[in-house]
Amino acid sequence: MKIKYILLVTITLVLTACVDKALEAVVWTEIEADEEPPGTYHLLEEDGTKIFLPHDFTRYSVSKFQKVLDSVLDGQEYESEIKRINKLKDARGSFYIYFDDQSRSSLTVSTVEYMQIEQEEAQTLLGMIRSHLDYEALKKNIEIEKVTAKYSGDKTKYVFKSVYKLTDLETNTEWYNSSYIVTSNLKTVFIQLVTSFETDFDPYILKTIL
Repeated sequence: MKIKYILLVTITLVLTACVDKALEAVVWTEIEADEEPPGTYHLLEEDGTKIFLPHDFTRYSVSKFQKVLDSVLDGQEYESEIKRINKLKDARGSFYIYFDDQSRSSLTVSTVEYMQIEQEEAQTLLGMIRSHLDYEALKKNIEIEKVTAKYSGDKTKYVFKSVYKLTDLETNTEWYNSSYIVTSNLKTVFIQLVTSFETDFDPYILKTIL
């Protein structure tokens, strides 16, 4: 079932607490409603998809991103995240990592098998995501709060979005997971943004070209 495969991709990095406080203010979090988001298009070579990201995001190889994880995670957490990254890398489709060193924000992109996500599938997917999040959070003593979840689109382009705030109750560390699934032109991509602050990334996602 395709929706189960999408779910596996969706949850893989959802508990990545590698974010830290921003080193300096990030311009891409301060977009006015009538402004064009500042950024650059990045080509996903495997299928020609183009994603639009803030200028501060840079493509990282898996090995380079492992070094980032190694600098912020210890022992079991590090090993767990490496396994999750490798699962994404080895899954069907292509996998890309982007990182903003200033805000310590990570963004991953997975191209997956085409799936026409309509309202019913979106509701099912949202429920499955929350169920798995609750299961994982219980094991890790993490509190989860849904910030928003919505589905929008028409016959030419669908966008599924969910944002959760996660709090490590032992360290009182907070971070946000913004997940998007974009479907158009018989292509589907999953984009996941992990930040230490709440942000509206929709203006960038809506500029995705499939």
